[in-house]
Amino acid sequence: MTPSNINIIEFCNKIADDQLSLEEIKRNIISGVFTLDEIYHNINDSKLSMENLDIIMSYLNFNILFEFYNFNDFPQLLPKRTDIYVLGNYESGKSTFLSNLFSYINNQGLCIEHTHNLIGNLYKDKLQFCFNHGFFPNEGIHFGVNYICCDLLNIQDHNQVHPLNIIEFNYQKIDLATHINNCFDPNSNAKQFLKNDNSKILLFFIEYSQNQEKIINDSQNLNRLLQRLEQFGILARTTNINIVITKCDLFPAHIDPMEFAVTYINQNYLSFITDCKSISNYYNGDLKIKVFPFSVGKLSFKSSFINEKNYSWTKKILDEIFSTSFYKKRTTSFFSRFFK
Repeated sequence: MTPSNINIIEFCNKIADDQLSLEEIKRNIISGVFTLDEIYHNINDSKLSMENLDIIMSYLNFNILFEFYNFNDFPQLLPKRTDIYVLGNYESGKSTFLSNLFSYINNQGLCIEHTHNLIGNLYKDKLQFCFNHGFFPNEGIHFGVNYICCDLLNIQDHNQVHPLNIIEFNYQKIDLATHINNCFDPNSNAKQFLKNDNSKILLFFIEYSQNQEKIINDSQNLNRLLQRLEQFGILARTTNINIVITKCDLFPAHIDPMEFAVTYINQNYLSFITDCKSISNYYNGDLKIKVFPFSVGKLSFKSSFINEKNYSWTKKILDEIFSTSFYKKRTTSFFSRFFK
């Protein structure tokens, strides 16, 4: 066996032992350190399975870029709907949650396609496609906005249709809107995305971490963001604040995830929780605050591939959204009479 073969086998064994992510494997192959042909011809002498090699080959051919936009790239925000604000720092798990959500919604047949914003539809389809193949959304452009307009059937009662505006954006975009006052600029769409009469549900995403420096930074960002939302008058129209702690599969074992998520927030983000409660009291307690854990399922390839999908936490969060969001009765089309 040549030294080259030994190196390839060691590389394959590292993959099998979960020491390399899909992106790290891809960089090695693209840069020519190893080739797929070399891996294939040495796989029987390693611990790497053909199933995992198939996953690697799929990832190499998987080239979906996720982009974020400016407010002016979208059509006007539709009225008489519930606005879902998806908020979180970079890598907090916002897009991963949405990919899990739309995969679940598609599997359950809950989504009624809406043609109002085709950019948002494309983003939704990319997220769903990505999760269905076990891949996480790539980094793409870090700052900006995405807007998905969709109608969802209630899980418990398909005669109830929930019209939703799902708006995903990060803190930097909110701060930018504040500093340049573009939400009041008559030539910008920002104002009607931030100040309108729709009721709102806020989803704050926080990545579970024991890194105190990161926790302090994230906590400060959350407090600043809450101030911005209050300045825009968004909180006056908000019915629910749902705080989602991602990567709950890293929680301590043999502890109830719901209870631990609440404990984790109270211990590490007490200032943010206190501000949320103060705001709720200001609005006579009408603003409800809930904490949810979240995980996409069991991972492999150094936590870069989803090999066992989990929709249970998404379903709980979706149930909460359905319980408080506006809905209308589903109308029966002419053609649906023949397909009951």
